[in-house]
Amino acid sequence: MIKKILPLLLCLCMNTIHASPIKLVVPVAPGATMDSIARTLAPELAKKLGKDVIVENKAGASGAIAMRQVINSEPDGLTLALVNNGTLNMSPILNTDAGFSSSSFTSIGLVGISPLVLVVSTKIPATNLKELTEYARNNPGSMSWASPGTGSTLHLSGELLKNNQNLDMVHVMYKGMSQAMIDLVEGRVTMVFDVANPVITNFIELNKIRPIAVTGNKRIESLATVATVKEQGYSFLQTDVWFGVSVSAKTPEPIVNQLRVALADVLENQSVKEKLKQLGVGPSGVKYIEAQRYIDNERDRWNKVIKQANIKVN
Repeated sequence: MIKKILPLLLCLCMNTIHASPIKLVVPVAPGATMDSIARTLAPELAKKLGKDVIVENKAGASGAIAMRQVINSEPDGLTLALVNNGTLNMSPILNTDAGFSSSSFTSIGLVGISPLVLVVSTKIPATNLKELTEYARNNPGSMSWASPGTGSTLHLSGELLKNNQNLDMVHVMYKGMSQAMIDLVEGRVTMVFDVANPVITNFIELNKIRPIAVTGNKRIESLATVATVKEQGYSFLQTDVWFGVSVSAKTPEPIVNQLRVALADVLENQSVKEKLKQLGVGPSGVKYIEAQRYIDNERDRWNKVIKQANIKVN
């Protein structure tokens, strides 16, 4: 009986997905790395699914606005979320009023993984992590770092540095990183952790900002002279950020599987790979059938980090 019913369900799911446009909801403002990733994926997903895929930016509340929109939509595969560790896993842990939990979602697959680069305003007289921490220690309250929201990897990386080195620094939250980078260049904030995207690398080349360290386990090709945190003796800062696509956990399995296959095919596209590389995002190496386990493991790992570092959100 199940074998007879399954093809019918798959047919119905196909018809549902083709019935109207698909929304890819992004929890940041236009111009941020996540937004660029979404706009890279959308046209290719549209080809695979046979229907328009519209990128919809819903910034604010550390990503909670976007995430709530997805789980409150019909679980028909027509509303997808572009997620990362911060918005999906950490934000609901650090914000009890987020209105969702990581279990509210099912992973379609990982898009890619990227280390972060720590950059500072040129007004800060530091060229490496040792000089940066010494400056912050000697100038309490003068240092600030920007992020797109509480619980994001960009936020937690700053908290790790602050707590581990016992520094007096201030977190400044933005709806997106475009304005944060402008404020960094102007010196209104003093440092940023972010993916080595074209905006950052361009500002570095123009000497508008200064790179301090890379958080991955190896150097970044586009910033080959910038030492890793491990090379500089700050291994506790070693981390990266992953990006993925998720749907409401209530979405029927046949629809989830169809979306997984479509995303996996898109990520094999050489043009997509090249565009993601330009954004500082490399292949995850995680198959879509393993993505949910990877995400759950990342949530548990960072939860331990938060507790061990006694990271608090004001």
